[in-house]
Amino acid sequence: MISATLTSRNRSVTARTFRVPVTTQDVPYSGAPRPGGAEGETIRPTADAEIVLQPHDNVLIMRRPDWSMPRTVMLYGEVMFPGRYTLTSRDERVSDLLKRAGGLTPEAYAAGLVFYRAENRIGRVGIDLPRVLAEPKHRDNMLLANGDSLFVPRYSAMVDVRGAVNSPIAVAYEPGKKIDYYIRAAGGGSAKADLDRAYVTQASGKVESVTQHRFAPDGKPTPGAGSVVYVPQEDPGNKGPGFAAIAGSTAQVLGALVAILAISRR
Repeated sequence: MISATLTSRNRSVTARTFRVPVTTQDVPYSGAPRPGGAEGETIRPTADAEIVLQPHDNVLIMRRPDWSMPRTVMLYGEVMFPGRYTLTSRDERVSDLLKRAGGLTPEAYAAGLVFYRAENRIGRVGIDLPRVLAEPKHRDNMLLANGDSLFVPRYSAMVDVRGAVNSPIAVAYEPGKKIDYYIRAAGGGSAKADLDRAYVTQASGKVESVTQHRFAPDGKPTPGAGSVVYVPQEDPGNKGPGFAAIAGSTAQVLGALVAILAISRR
């Protein structure tokens, strides 16, 4: 589209625009004067009609609304055909990509999918891949974006216990066992452990923490195979007064009460 500045004395109109189709082939124009045309009129260049630009003209080459650069994602690990894939449509999802890659290998651990999104520096995204494979309409079957990275690991029958425990180790996975079981298997919490804030990072990347209930038992997460249990240290700023401080304050209060009673009996 070309915007042409007018030299007319009509102050109500300062410029006029008109569209010119651009051909991808070289056409030998003759250099004829610029044609006129009404506002928004499409002027087709021919072999004997060329658009001659004038000073202060503006030329805007529009981008096709349905065109975009090829978008690619990386898929590697336990899939039949790992590699870099070009997305074929705007609505391609995780399950579609895995189908194109031939599916998972027999050694694949679907629950351990590691999904990273480079777009907007989002980072790791937790996805329940077994649920996605069973229910393609599930919300975790995300639309893929340029630069996404997917890694499907081998099955790991271990749970890694870290943080403020007496013996940080990897513990053999026991189906159905709660977080307390793995903390005890690592020697229990250390003297500085804050067991109420212990949490589990599942192999999929999703984080589950202890849910405290006032009138019911606390909800304890169940670590899965390949997950990580982390026990943080207590925050010194949140600690209440120690036993010695409480005992000293209580003794002072009791002493003051005894003195008051003694005086009142005189």
